[in-house]
Amino acid sequence: VDSAAVARQRDLVDAAHKRDLGQSTTQRAIESLLYPSTHPLGAGAVDGLPSITAADVKTHLRERLGPERMAVAIVGDVDAEKASSLVTKY
Repeated sequence: VDSAAVARQRDLVDAAHKRDLGQSTTQRAIESLLYPSTHPLGAGAVDGLPSITAADVKTHLRERLGPERMAVAIVGDVDAEKASSLVTKY
C-alpha cells in the first residue's frame, strides 16, 4: 500500500459516488433506508475520503486483517506436516 495506490482508489470511489448521485430519487431513498448516513456504506461514507492516507489503510489492514483474525481450511490429499509448516510460514 502506497500513496499512489490510495489516490487511485480514492479517485475510483469518488467517480462511483458521483455516478450514484445521478440515480433516481426512488433508488436514493431505498439506499438511504438500507444504509443510513452513519453506516460505512451510507451517504456520508465518502465525506472523509479525501483525508485517508496510506498510513490509515495500513493501520486498518493491520488491525482488521492480521493473522490472529484468519481461519485456514486445508482439504484434500495433503501432507499434514508440510501443510502445517506452510501455514506457520505464511
